[in-house]
Amino acid sequence: MKLIPWREIRANRFSPEELDKIDEYVRLEVEALSKMDVNLFVLQDYVKKWNDHNFHNKKSYQCLLGAGEELGELMHAHLKEEQGIRGTSEEHRLAKMDAIGDVLVYLADYCNQSGIQMDDCWKMVWEELQSRDWKKFPKNGKTE
Repeated sequence: MKLIPWREIRANRFSPEELDKIDEYVRLEVEALSKMDVNLFVLQDYVKKWNDHNFHNKKSYQCLLGAGEELGELMHAHLKEEQGIRGTSEEHRLAKMDAIGDVLVYLADYCNQSGIQMDDCWKMVWEELQSRDWKKFPKNGKTE
């Protein structure tokens, strides 16, 4: 899998000095994130700060399109690993991790733009899910 460095993609938009500043900013943020456990609230806050700095005019539907695209990349990596083609197991695992991380970022951005807290979504859904017992009630998880 060949990854195109982000600098190549954005070289026509920014000067070399601006690219260096962006690199340093991202390096410091990644370094800070790598030293902490990140919960959904913290993830959403970091994504908001990063997006406000980089993409302050983005529309919420763009986040959904991005999440969908990344979900497609996750499915692609899973399929190719299952087929045993186009990469090693480790390359496929890394591609899946990258796609999952990107989906989380896009969804955090969507939630920020929509006034939704990701941790509230999780709590609401988990409360409902854990009340179901599919072994005891195989038809609907609750009563039959």
